[in-house]
Parts: sequence; structure tokens; C-alpha cells
Amino acid sequence: MPGQHIWHIKVRRTGQAEPEIAEPQLDRRHAPVQGEVIDVSVKRKSVRAKIVAFNTSTSGSTATYSIQAVEEHEGGLPGHREDDEDDFSK
Repeated sequence: MPGQHIWHIKVRRTGQAEPEIAEPQLDRRHAPVQGEVIDVSVKRKSVRAKIVAFNTSTSGSTATYSIQAVEEHEGGLPGHREDDEDDFSK
């Protein structure tokens, strides 16, 4: 869809009951895709999140998306760390 794509995103962060509002993204050139991992800013902190659902409303050439996302973590579970050599030398 040509035109402007405005993304309004709510991110559920790990350990939080309620989602937090991320800064709106006005420069997206494509529609969101469920499962897509995006970088957003929540309370001025960078957060990596996966899109789990979205709704669309269109007015003229502008499409506005209300997006729900969950915080993503690189690698293992939050708070988890891999064992290293020091853990086995005891």
C-alpha cells in the first residue's frame, strides 16, 4: 500500500503485567507483519519486540496501525546466563 504508514505500538515487557506505549513510528514504509521483530523506544530505552497482533485503519493514503508486541530477548531466557569455565573449576 503506497502512502504513509503510522505505527502505534504497545509493548508487553518481561515481568510487567501491563503493556507500555512505545514512541510512535511515522517513517515506516510497509505494513507490519505478525511475528516481525522490531526495535522500538519505550521510556527512552531501546527495546527489541516481536509483533503479536495489529489492527489497521485507513484514511486516504495514510494507514494507521495499532500494534501489540512482546519484548524479545537475545538467546536464552531473561535473567539466564550460559555457564563459563569459572563455573566448572570449583
